[in-house]
Amino acid sequence: VDGVAIHNGPVKSLDCQYSNIIASAGADARVIVRETNNKILLQGIGHSTTIEALQLGPQNTCVSADFVGMAFLWRFGNNDPILTAKLHSQCVSDLRLDHSQLFSTSWDHTVKLWDYERLDLIHTSSSTGIVMTCLDINNHILAAGGHDGIIRIYDYRLKSALISSFKGGHASCLSAVAWRPSDPYTLLAASHDSALRLWDTRATKPLANLEFPQPDSPLAAVWAGPHKALAGGKNSKLYSFHLSSPKMSSSNDTNRGTTLGGFFSSTRTRRATR
Repeated sequence: VDGVAIHNGPVKSLDCQYSNIIASAGADARVIVRETNNKILLQGIGHSTTIEALQLGPQNTCVSADFVGMAFLWRFGNNDPILTAKLHSQCVSDLRLDHSQLFSTSWDHTVKLWDYERLDLIHTSSSTGIVMTCLDINNHILAAGGHDGIIRIYDYRLKSALISSFKGGHASCLSAVAWRPSDPYTLLAASHDSALRLWDTRATKPLANLEFPQPDSPLAAVWAGPHKALAGGKNSKLYSFHLSSPKMSSSNDTNRGTTLGGFFSSTRTRRATR
C-alpha cells in the first residue's frame, strides 16, 4: 500500500474506467482528472461545496455531484462545466454510469436515472427508510451500500428488484462499493469503520480483509484493473492495493433480503441548465 496526496482535503470519490486515467474529487470542491504519468487533463472548479460523487464518461467527459445536490458535466481541457443540473434536494451520495444512462443516489431517499449527455431525468425510485450512500453497476446488476452497513444487490430489470442483501460485518455506514472488472460476483466494499473488504456475493465470508492505513478511513474505492484497487481517505491521500494474494477474513455475518416492488416507481422529466 502506498499513499499519494492529491487533494487539499478528504478524497470523497474516485473513478478509473480507462487504463491510464484517474479521476478524483473531494472536500476541496475540485475535480481532478490525470493520466497515470501525472499529466493533468482537467482541474474542474465550480462546485460551492464538497463533491461527493464522480464518474468518467465517454468522449473525454466526466460528471460530478455535490453535497447540496448539484451536478456538473465536464469536458477534458475545459476547467469550466459545460452543463449543470439540480439532481436531488439533498446530498448526492453516489453516481454510476451505465452506457448512456446515469444513476444517482441521495440522502433524500431516492435513486434516480438520468440521460447522461443532457442530464434529463428519466425515472425516480424511492428507497423508503434507507439512505443509499454508494452504488455500482455491473451490466443490469446494481450493488448499493446503505447507512445501515448493509449491501443490497438489485436486478433493475425485474419488478421485484431486490435479489439479496448482506451485512458483511460492516459496523458503520458504507462509503463505496465497486464491482471487480469483468467479474459478476466479486465486489469491493468500503466503510466508515475503516473496513475495506473484498466479497463474493455468493459466499458468506469475505474473500479479503484489506488493511487500510490507520487511523484513516476509506471514503472512496475503485478498481484500476482486475488485480489492483485504489482507495482514497480522509487524509487526502490515494492508496493502491495489489490483490494477487489477499489476506483471508473470518467474518461470516450475512443476511438474505426480501423482495420489493419495482425498482423505479415513477417517471418524470427535467431539463438541465447550460
